Amino acid sequence: MASTVSRRTLVGLMLLGGGALLAACGGGTAPASPTTAPSAATAAPASPTTASGAAPTATSQAAPAAQATSAKPVGQISFLCRPDIVTAYGAEAAVKAFMDSHPGAKITLDKPPQGVDLLTKLRAAIASNSLVWDGYSVMEVPWSTAQWVEAQVIQPLDGLISASTEPDATKLLDGVISTIKEAIKYKGKVYSIPGNVGSVALQWYWEPLKAVGFSKQPATWDEAHEAASKIKAKYGDKWIPFAQILTPLCGLFTLLWAATPPSELFTKDGLINIQGQGSIAALNWMKMMVKEGLMPPTDKNVSEEWDRKTVAMLLSYDVKGEDAQKTYGYDAADTGINIFPKAGEINSGTPFWMNGSVVFNKAKNPQGMMDFLIWWFGPSNADAQKTLVATAAKPCYTYTYEKFVKNDPRFQWEQVGIDLVAKSVPFPANTYFQIQMSAIGPWQDKFLAPDSTLTAEEAMKNAARDVADKIAAQQG
Repeated sequence: MASTVSRRTLVGLMLLGGGALLAACGGGTAPASPTTAPSAATAAPASPTTASGAAPTATSQAAPAAQATSAKPVGQISFLCRPDIVTAYGAEAAVKAFMDSHPGAKITLDKPPQGVDLLTKLRAAIASNSLVWDGYSVMEVPWSTAQWVEAQVIQPLDGLISASTEPDATKLLDGVISTIKEAIKYKGKVYSIPGNVGSVALQWYWEPLKAVGFSKQPATWDEAHEAASKIKAKYGDKWIPFAQILTPLCGLFTLLWAATPPSELFTKDGLINIQGQGSIAALNWMKMMVKEGLMPPTDKNVSEEWDRKTVAMLLSYDVKGEDAQKTYGYDAADTGINIFPKAGEINSGTPFWMNGSVVFNKAKNPQGMMDFLIWWFGPSNADAQKTLVATAAKPCYTYTYEKFVKNDPRFQWEQVGIDLVAKSVPFPANTYFQIQMSAIGPWQDKFLAPDSTLTAEEAMKNAARDVADKIAAQQG
Protein backbone atom coordinates (compact mmCIF):
# COMPACT_ATOMS: atom_id res chain seq x y z
CA MET A 1 0.00 0.00 0.00
CA ALA A 2 2.75 2.44 0.88
CA SER A 3 4.33 2.22 -2.56
CA THR A 4 1.20 2.18 -4.67
CA VAL A 5 -0.84 5.06 -6.03
CA SER A 6 -4.51 4.75 -5.05
CA ARG A 7 -7.20 5.80 -7.47
CA ARG A 8 -8.33 8.44 -4.97
CA THR A 9 -4.79 9.82 -4.92
CA LEU A 10 -4.72 9.94 -8.72
CA VAL A 11 -8.02 11.74 -8.93
CA GLY A 12 -7.39 14.01 -5.95
CA LEU A 13 -4.05 15.08 -7.36
CA MET A 14 -5.00 15.98 -10.92
CA LEU A 15 -1.52 16.82 -12.12
CA LEU A 16 -0.81 18.16 -15.57
CA GLY A 17 0.15 15.24 -17.76
CA GLY A 18 0.25 11.55 -16.98
CA GLY A 19 4.03 11.37 -16.64
CA ALA A 20 4.16 14.22 -14.16
CA LEU A 21 1.24 12.74 -12.29
CA LEU A 22 2.92 9.40 -11.77
CA ALA A 23 6.23 11.02 -10.91
CA ALA A 24 4.63 13.23 -8.30
CA CYS A 25 2.58 10.41 -6.81
CA GLY A 26 5.70 8.32 -6.53
CA GLY A 27 7.45 10.99 -4.46
CA GLY A 28 10.72 12.76 -5.14
CA THR A 29 11.26 16.37 -5.97
CA ALA A 30 8.93 16.79 -8.92
CA PRO A 31 7.08 20.12 -8.55
CA ALA A 32 3.38 19.61 -8.05
CA SER A 33 0.82 19.29 -10.78
CA PRO A 34 2.53 20.41 -13.87
CA THR A 35 5.94 19.04 -14.12
CA THR A 36 6.34 18.85 -10.43
CA ALA A 37 3.37 19.50 -8.71
CA PRO A 38 -0.60 19.10 -8.43
CA SER A 39 -8.23 19.76 -6.19
CA ALA A 40 -9.27 21.17 -4.46
CA ALA A 41 -14.35 26.99 3.94
CA THR A 42 -14.97 28.36 7.25
CA ALA A 43 -14.13 31.85 8.51
CA ALA A 44 -11.88 30.31 11.14
CA PRO A 45 -9.93 27.04 10.75
CA ALA A 46 -12.28 24.27 11.73
CA SER A 47 -11.27 21.43 13.98
CA PRO A 48 -11.41 18.26 11.88
CA THR A 49 -13.67 15.43 12.88
CA THR A 50 -11.92 12.12 13.17
CA ALA A 51 -13.32 9.74 10.56
CA SER A 52 -14.74 6.59 12.02
CA GLY A 53 -16.83 3.62 11.07
CA ALA A 54 -16.43 1.07 8.34
CA ALA A 55 -14.24 1.72 5.34
CA PRO A 56 -16.01 3.51 2.47
CA THR A 57 -17.47 1.17 -0.08
CA ALA A 58 -16.82 2.15 -3.67
CA THR A 59 -20.00 2.24 -5.71
CA SER A 60 -18.29 2.52 -9.08
CA GLN A 61 -19.86 -0.67 -10.33
CA ALA A 62 -23.37 0.18 -9.25
CA ALA A 63 -25.34 1.49 -12.22
CA PRO A 64 -26.98 4.85 -11.53
CA ALA A 65 -30.74 4.72 -11.33
CA ALA A 66 -32.66 5.43 -14.52
CA GLN A 67 -33.95 8.97 -14.91
CA ALA A 68 -36.39 10.74 -17.12
CA THR A 69 -35.40 10.62 -20.77
CA SER A 70 -34.56 13.79 -22.62
CA ALA A 71 -37.08 14.94 -25.21
CA LYS A 72 -34.63 14.80 -28.12
CA PRO A 73 -32.85 11.59 -29.18
CA VAL A 74 -29.25 11.64 -27.97
CA GLY A 75 -27.73 9.58 -30.76
CA GLN A 76 -24.13 8.38 -31.00
CA ILE A 77 -21.54 9.77 -28.56
CA SER A 78 -17.83 9.06 -28.59
CA PHE A 79 -16.41 9.70 -25.11
CA LEU A 80 -12.70 9.86 -24.25
CA CYS A 81 -11.97 9.19 -20.57
CA ARG A 82 -8.72 8.98 -18.62
CA PRO A 83 -8.19 5.47 -17.15
CA ASP A 84 -8.10 6.58 -13.49
CA ILE A 85 -11.31 8.53 -14.03
CA VAL A 86 -13.00 5.52 -15.63
CA THR A 87 -12.41 3.70 -12.35
CA ALA A 88 -12.90 6.47 -9.80
CA TYR A 89 -15.96 8.04 -11.41
CA GLY A 90 -17.58 4.75 -12.35
CA ALA A 91 -17.65 5.76 -16.02
CA GLU A 92 -18.47 2.32 -17.44
CA ALA A 93 -21.49 1.91 -15.17
CA ALA A 94 -22.59 5.48 -15.92
CA VAL A 95 -22.39 4.94 -19.69
CA LYS A 96 -24.47 1.78 -19.46
CA ALA A 97 -27.08 3.38 -17.22
CA PHE A 98 -27.36 6.43 -19.49
CA MET A 99 -27.96 4.25 -22.54
CA ASP A 100 -30.52 2.19 -20.61
CA SER A 101 -32.45 5.33 -19.67
CA HIS A 102 -32.13 7.05 -23.06
CA PRO A 103 -33.52 4.84 -25.84
CA GLY A 104 -31.47 5.16 -29.02
CA ALA A 105 -28.41 6.56 -27.25
CA LYS A 106 -25.10 4.83 -27.87
CA ILE A 107 -21.88 5.85 -26.12
CA THR A 108 -18.49 4.54 -27.16
CA LEU A 109 -16.05 4.80 -24.24
CA ASP A 110 -12.38 5.19 -25.24
CA LYS A 111 -9.18 5.75 -23.27
CA PRO A 112 -6.53 8.28 -24.37
CA PRO A 113 -3.81 6.91 -26.65
CA GLN A 114 -0.56 6.16 -24.85
CA GLY A 115 2.80 7.68 -25.64
CA VAL A 116 1.49 10.82 -27.34
CA ASP A 117 0.73 14.35 -26.25
CA LEU A 118 -3.06 14.42 -26.12
CA LEU A 119 -3.45 18.15 -26.75
CA THR A 120 -1.24 17.97 -29.84
CA LYS A 121 -3.16 14.97 -31.15
CA LEU A 122 -6.50 16.70 -30.59
CA ARG A 123 -5.37 19.88 -32.34
CA ALA A 124 -4.19 17.91 -35.35
CA ALA A 125 -7.45 15.93 -35.54
CA ILE A 126 -9.57 19.06 -35.31
CA ALA A 127 -7.50 20.84 -37.96
CA SER A 128 -7.87 17.90 -40.37
CA ASN A 129 -11.58 17.36 -39.57
CA SER A 130 -10.78 13.83 -38.42
CA LEU A 131 -11.76 14.14 -34.76
CA VAL A 132 -13.63 11.04 -33.61
CA TRP A 133 -14.39 12.03 -30.01
CA ASP A 134 -17.08 14.37 -28.69
CA GLY A 135 -15.76 15.02 -25.20
CA TYR A 136 -13.17 14.18 -22.59
CA SER A 137 -12.81 13.54 -18.88
CA VAL A 138 -10.78 15.11 -17.47
CA MET A 139 -8.97 18.38 -18.03
CA GLU A 140 -7.16 19.94 -15.05
CA VAL A 141 -9.05 23.12 -14.15
CA PRO A 142 -8.17 25.95 -14.20
CA TRP A 143 -4.53 25.07 -14.89
CA SER A 144 -5.16 23.79 -18.43
CA THR A 145 -8.28 25.75 -19.38
CA ALA A 146 -6.66 28.73 -21.11
CA GLN A 147 -4.26 26.53 -23.05
CA TRP A 148 -7.01 24.23 -24.31
CA VAL A 149 -9.35 27.11 -25.18
CA GLU A 150 -6.70 29.11 -27.01
CA ALA A 151 -5.69 25.95 -28.89
CA GLN A 152 -9.35 25.78 -30.02
CA VAL A 153 -9.66 22.24 -28.70
CA ILE A 154 -12.69 22.76 -26.42
CA GLN A 155 -15.87 24.82 -26.78
CA PRO A 156 -17.91 26.86 -24.29
CA LEU A 157 -20.74 24.97 -22.65
CA ASP A 158 -23.21 27.74 -21.77
CA GLY A 159 -25.27 27.39 -24.97
CA LEU A 160 -25.23 23.59 -24.85
CA ILE A 161 -26.48 23.63 -21.27
CA SER A 162 -29.26 26.08 -22.16
CA ALA A 163 -30.31 23.93 -25.14
CA SER A 164 -30.35 20.66 -23.19
CA THR A 165 -33.63 18.94 -22.48
CA GLU A 166 -32.17 16.91 -19.62
CA PRO A 167 -34.24 17.45 -16.43
CA ASP A 168 -31.16 18.54 -14.47
CA ALA A 169 -29.94 21.08 -17.05
CA THR A 170 -31.20 24.06 -15.05
CA LYS A 171 -29.99 22.66 -11.72
CA LEU A 172 -26.44 21.54 -12.46
CA LEU A 173 -24.52 24.83 -12.39
CA ASP A 174 -26.72 26.19 -9.60
CA GLY A 175 -25.38 23.37 -7.43
CA VAL A 176 -21.68 24.09 -8.03
CA ILE A 177 -19.73 25.49 -5.04
CA SER A 178 -19.42 29.23 -5.70
CA THR A 179 -15.62 29.51 -5.90
CA ILE A 180 -15.49 26.41 -8.11
CA LYS A 181 -18.08 27.93 -10.41
CA GLU A 182 -15.79 30.92 -10.81
CA ALA A 183 -12.81 28.68 -11.53
CA ILE A 184 -14.48 26.71 -14.37
CA LYS A 185 -14.94 29.90 -16.41
CA TYR A 186 -12.56 31.49 -18.88
CA LYS A 187 -13.29 34.97 -20.24
CA GLY A 188 -16.78 34.76 -18.76
CA LYS A 189 -17.78 31.42 -20.31
CA VAL A 190 -18.08 27.94 -18.78
CA TYR A 191 -15.68 25.45 -20.34
CA SER A 192 -15.88 22.40 -18.07
CA ILE A 193 -18.25 20.41 -15.88
CA PRO A 194 -16.41 19.75 -12.61
CA GLY A 195 -16.36 16.31 -11.04
CA ASN A 196 -14.26 16.56 -7.90
CA VAL A 197 -11.93 19.10 -6.33
CA GLY A 198 -8.48 18.67 -4.87
CA SER A 199 -6.99 21.07 -2.33
CA VAL A 200 -4.02 21.32 0.00
CA ALA A 201 -4.55 20.52 3.67
CA LEU A 202 -2.73 19.47 6.81
CA GLN A 203 -2.80 15.74 7.47
CA TRP A 204 -1.48 14.01 10.56
CA TYR A 205 -1.09 10.79 12.52
CA TRP A 206 -2.85 10.85 15.87
CA GLU A 207 -0.22 8.90 17.83
CA PRO A 208 2.44 11.65 18.00
CA LEU A 209 -0.06 14.54 18.15
CA LYS A 210 -2.04 13.12 21.07
CA ALA A 211 1.17 12.15 22.85
CA VAL A 212 2.19 15.83 22.99
CA GLY A 213 -1.21 17.10 24.08
CA PHE A 214 -3.05 17.86 20.82
CA SER A 215 -6.57 16.47 20.50
CA LYS A 216 -7.37 18.41 17.33
CA GLN A 217 -5.55 19.86 14.34
CA PRO A 218 -2.94 22.57 14.94
CA ALA A 219 -4.77 25.50 13.37
CA THR A 220 -2.01 28.11 13.18
CA TRP A 221 1.66 28.30 12.23
CA ASP A 222 2.55 28.77 15.90
CA GLU A 223 0.54 25.73 16.91
CA ALA A 224 2.11 23.61 14.18
CA HIS A 225 5.57 24.77 15.32
CA GLU A 226 4.71 23.99 18.95
CA ALA A 227 3.42 20.50 18.07
CA ALA A 228 6.44 19.77 15.89
CA SER A 229 8.87 20.93 18.62
CA LYS A 230 7.22 18.72 21.23
CA ILE A 231 7.16 15.73 18.87
CA LYS A 232 10.89 16.12 18.19
CA ALA A 233 11.64 16.45 21.90
CA LYS A 234 9.61 13.36 22.77
CA TYR A 235 10.44 11.04 19.87
CA GLY A 236 13.76 12.17 18.45
CA ASP A 237 14.26 10.63 15.01
CA LYS A 238 11.29 8.25 15.23
CA TRP A 239 9.02 10.84 13.62
CA ILE A 240 9.65 13.60 11.08
CA PRO A 241 7.63 16.27 12.90
CA PHE A 242 6.43 18.29 9.87
CA ALA A 243 6.87 18.14 6.09
CA GLN A 244 5.42 19.24 2.75
CA ILE A 245 5.30 17.53 -0.63
CA LEU A 246 5.03 18.67 -4.23
CA THR A 247 7.20 21.77 -4.00
CA PRO A 248 6.15 24.56 -4.16
CA LEU A 249 2.39 23.85 -4.35
CA CYS A 250 2.01 22.23 -0.94
CA GLY A 251 4.68 24.37 0.70
CA LEU A 252 5.20 27.96 -0.34
CA PHE A 253 1.96 28.38 -2.30
CA THR A 254 -0.18 26.86 0.45
CA LEU A 255 1.28 29.01 3.22
CA LEU A 256 1.25 32.05 0.92
CA TRP A 257 -2.51 31.56 0.35
CA ALA A 258 -2.94 31.36 4.14
CA ALA A 259 -0.97 34.56 4.76
CA THR A 260 -2.04 36.77 1.85
CA PRO A 261 -5.29 38.78 1.53
CA PRO A 262 -7.21 38.07 -1.71
CA SER A 263 -6.49 41.56 -3.06
CA GLU A 264 -2.74 40.89 -2.85
CA LEU A 265 -2.60 37.24 -3.92
CA PHE A 266 -1.86 37.85 -7.61
CA THR A 267 0.02 40.48 -9.57
CA LYS A 268 -1.67 42.55 -12.26
CA ASP A 269 -0.29 40.03 -14.78
CA GLY A 270 -2.10 37.12 -13.11
CA LEU A 271 1.00 35.68 -11.44
CA ILE A 272 1.21 34.43 -7.86
CA ASN A 273 2.59 37.28 -5.76
CA ILE A 274 5.74 35.54 -4.54
CA GLN A 275 7.45 38.81 -3.57
CA GLY A 276 4.66 39.99 -1.28
CA GLN A 277 4.67 39.97 2.51
CA GLY A 278 2.71 36.71 2.72
CA SER A 279 5.23 34.86 0.58
CA ILE A 280 8.23 36.17 2.53
CA ALA A 281 6.56 35.31 5.84
CA ALA A 282 5.80 31.77 4.60
CA LEU A 283 9.37 31.18 3.48
CA ASN A 284 10.84 32.48 6.71
CA TRP A 285 8.50 30.27 8.76
CA MET A 286 9.59 27.21 6.76
CA LYS A 287 13.24 28.23 7.16
CA MET A 288 12.78 28.37 10.93
CA MET A 289 11.25 24.88 10.87
CA VAL A 290 14.19 23.57 8.84
CA LYS A 291 16.83 25.22 11.07
CA GLU A 292 15.26 23.67 14.17
CA GLY A 293 15.24 20.22 12.59
CA LEU A 294 11.45 20.08 12.51
CA MET A 295 11.02 19.91 8.73
CA PRO A 296 13.08 18.48 5.84
CA PRO A 297 14.42 21.19 3.50
CA THR A 298 12.99 19.48 0.39
CA ASP A 299 10.14 17.13 -0.46
CA LYS A 300 12.49 14.27 -1.40
CA ASN A 301 11.05 10.91 -0.27
CA VAL A 302 8.53 12.66 1.99
CA SER A 303 5.51 11.01 0.36
CA GLU A 304 7.02 7.56 0.94
CA GLU A 305 7.92 8.45 4.52
CA TRP A 306 4.32 9.49 5.16
CA ASP A 307 3.10 6.21 3.72
CA ARG A 308 5.53 4.40 6.07
CA LYS A 309 4.02 6.30 9.01
CA THR A 310 7.13 8.28 9.91
CA VAL A 311 5.89 11.85 9.16
CA ALA A 312 3.74 13.26 11.96
CA MET A 313 2.20 16.23 10.10
CA LEU A 314 2.08 16.76 6.35
CA LEU A 315 0.95 19.56 4.03
CA SER A 316 -0.28 17.71 0.96
CA TYR A 317 -3.11 17.21 -1.49
CA ASP A 318 -5.83 16.16 0.88
CA VAL A 319 -6.39 12.47 0.23
CA LYS A 320 -3.10 11.42 1.83
CA GLY A 321 -4.73 11.39 5.26
CA GLU A 322 -7.59 9.26 3.97
CA ASP A 323 -5.12 6.88 2.35
CA ALA A 324 -3.31 6.56 5.70
CA GLN A 325 -6.62 5.69 7.34
CA LYS A 326 -7.16 2.93 4.83
CA THR A 327 -3.70 1.54 5.53
CA TYR A 328 -3.46 1.90 9.31
CA GLY A 329 -7.09 2.27 10.45
CA TYR A 330 -9.57 5.09 10.71
CA ASP A 331 -8.38 6.16 14.15
CA ALA A 332 -4.73 6.36 13.07
CA ALA A 333 -4.77 9.47 10.90
CA ASP A 334 -6.93 12.37 9.79
CA THR A 335 -7.23 15.24 7.31
CA GLY A 336 -8.01 18.83 8.20
CA ILE A 337 -7.47 22.11 6.38
CA ASN A 338 -4.65 24.57 5.78
CA ILE A 339 -2.78 26.20 8.69
CA PHE A 340 -2.86 30.00 9.14
CA PRO A 341 -0.65 32.71 10.65
CA LYS A 342 -3.46 33.86 12.95
CA ALA A 343 -6.47 31.98 14.31
CA GLY A 344 -9.67 33.01 12.59
CA GLU A 345 -7.98 34.71 9.62
CA ILE A 346 -7.99 32.52 6.50
CA ASN A 347 -6.96 35.29 4.06
CA SER A 348 -7.03 33.54 0.63
CA GLY A 349 -7.78 30.09 2.07
CA THR A 350 -5.95 27.25 0.35
CA PRO A 351 -4.95 26.32 -3.22
CA PHE A 352 -7.51 24.14 -5.01
CA TRP A 353 -8.11 22.69 -8.47
CA MET A 354 -10.70 20.50 -10.23
CA ASN A 355 -11.13 17.59 -12.60
CA GLY A 356 -13.32 18.97 -15.40
CA SER A 357 -15.15 17.23 -18.25
CA VAL A 358 -15.14 19.08 -21.57
CA VAL A 359 -16.78 19.06 -25.00
CA PHE A 360 -14.46 19.22 -28.00
CA ASN A 361 -14.53 21.88 -30.65
CA LYS A 362 -15.99 20.51 -33.91
CA ALA A 363 -17.45 17.51 -32.08
CA LYS A 364 -19.94 15.56 -34.17
CA ASN A 365 -22.45 15.36 -31.34
CA PRO A 366 -21.69 18.16 -28.86
CA GLN A 367 -25.26 18.33 -27.53
CA GLY A 368 -25.37 14.60 -26.88
CA MET A 369 -22.06 14.82 -25.02
CA MET A 370 -23.38 17.74 -22.98
CA ASP A 371 -26.59 15.89 -22.16
CA PHE A 372 -24.60 12.93 -20.85
CA LEU A 373 -22.45 15.16 -18.63
CA ILE A 374 -25.52 16.91 -17.22
CA TRP A 375 -27.14 13.56 -16.50
CA TRP A 376 -23.94 12.15 -15.00
CA PHE A 377 -23.21 14.95 -12.53
CA GLY A 378 -26.74 16.29 -11.99
CA PRO A 379 -28.61 16.11 -8.67
CA SER A 380 -30.96 13.33 -9.82
CA ASN A 381 -28.12 10.84 -10.31
CA ALA A 382 -27.74 9.63 -6.72
CA ASP A 383 -25.54 6.63 -7.46
CA ALA A 384 -23.04 8.72 -9.42
CA GLN A 385 -22.83 11.18 -6.53
CA LYS A 386 -22.21 8.34 -4.06
CA THR A 387 -19.38 7.13 -6.29
CA LEU A 388 -17.75 10.57 -6.32
CA VAL A 389 -17.93 10.79 -2.53
CA ALA A 390 -16.58 7.30 -1.88
CA THR A 391 -13.92 6.84 -4.56
CA ALA A 392 -13.02 10.25 -6.00
CA ALA A 393 -13.31 12.55 -2.93
CA LYS A 394 -14.60 16.10 -2.51
CA PRO A 395 -17.34 16.49 -5.15
CA CYS A 396 -18.02 19.99 -6.45
CA TYR A 397 -21.78 20.19 -5.80
CA THR A 398 -23.71 21.46 -2.79
CA TYR A 399 -26.46 18.90 -3.30
CA THR A 400 -23.96 16.03 -2.98
CA TYR A 401 -22.80 17.25 0.42
CA GLU A 402 -26.36 17.74 1.61
CA LYS A 403 -27.40 14.21 0.61
CA PHE A 404 -24.33 12.04 1.05
CA VAL A 405 -21.65 13.74 3.17
CA LYS A 406 -23.25 15.87 5.89
CA ASN A 407 -24.42 13.02 8.11
CA ASP A 408 -21.74 10.42 7.35
CA PRO A 409 -18.79 10.53 9.80
CA ARG A 410 -16.55 8.69 7.31
CA PHE A 411 -16.56 11.67 4.98
CA GLN A 412 -16.49 14.63 7.36
CA TRP A 413 -12.98 15.52 6.19
CA GLU A 414 -14.51 16.17 2.77
CA GLN A 415 -17.05 18.56 4.30
CA VAL A 416 -14.37 20.38 6.30
CA GLY A 417 -12.24 20.65 3.17
CA ILE A 418 -14.99 21.92 0.89
CA ASP A 419 -16.06 24.51 3.48
CA LEU A 420 -12.62 26.10 3.14
CA VAL A 421 -12.58 25.74 -0.64
CA ALA A 422 -15.86 27.67 -0.69
CA LYS A 423 -14.00 30.64 0.85
CA SER A 424 -10.71 30.25 -1.01
CA VAL A 425 -9.34 32.16 -3.99
CA PRO A 426 -9.01 30.10 -7.20
CA PHE A 427 -6.01 30.14 -9.50
CA PRO A 428 -6.43 32.43 -12.52
CA ALA A 429 -7.21 30.62 -15.77
CA ASN A 430 -4.03 31.42 -17.66
CA THR A 431 -1.06 29.55 -19.11
CA TYR A 432 1.39 30.49 -16.36
CA PHE A 433 0.86 27.88 -13.65
CA GLN A 434 3.26 25.25 -14.95
CA ILE A 435 5.87 27.93 -15.63
CA GLN A 436 5.61 29.21 -12.06
CA MET A 437 5.84 25.70 -10.64
CA SER A 438 9.00 24.87 -12.56
CA ALA A 439 10.68 28.24 -11.89
CA ILE A 440 9.77 28.81 -8.24
CA GLY A 441 10.24 25.30 -6.82
CA PRO A 442 14.04 25.24 -7.25
CA TRP A 443 14.39 28.63 -5.54
CA GLN A 444 12.32 27.44 -2.59
CA ASP A 445 14.70 24.48 -2.28
CA LYS A 446 17.78 26.70 -2.58
CA PHE A 447 16.50 29.06 0.10
CA LEU A 448 15.65 26.23 2.51
CA ALA A 449 18.96 24.42 2.03
CA PRO A 450 20.77 24.26 5.43
CA ASP A 451 23.88 26.00 4.11
CA SER A 452 22.02 28.67 2.13
CA THR A 453 22.86 32.32 2.69
CA LEU A 454 20.00 33.56 0.49
CA THR A 455 17.34 35.76 2.02
CA ALA A 456 13.71 35.04 1.23
CA GLU A 457 13.56 38.32 -0.67
CA GLU A 458 16.58 37.39 -2.81
CA ALA A 459 15.23 33.93 -3.55
CA MET A 460 11.87 35.23 -4.71
CA LYS A 461 13.42 38.04 -6.75
CA ASN A 462 15.43 35.41 -8.62
CA ALA A 463 12.38 33.19 -8.97
CA ALA A 464 10.31 36.08 -10.37
CA ARG A 465 13.05 36.77 -12.90
CA ASP A 466 13.05 33.11 -14.02
CA VAL A 467 9.25 33.15 -14.31
CA ALA A 468 9.39 36.27 -16.47
CA ASP A 469 12.08 34.74 -18.68
CA LYS A 470 10.08 31.55 -19.17
CA ILE A 471 6.91 33.50 -20.01
CA ALA A 472 8.83 35.59 -22.54
CA ALA A 473 10.19 32.43 -24.15
CA GLN A 474 6.69 30.93 -24.25
CA GLN A 475 5.32 34.00 -26.00
CA GLY A 476 8.07 33.85 -28.59
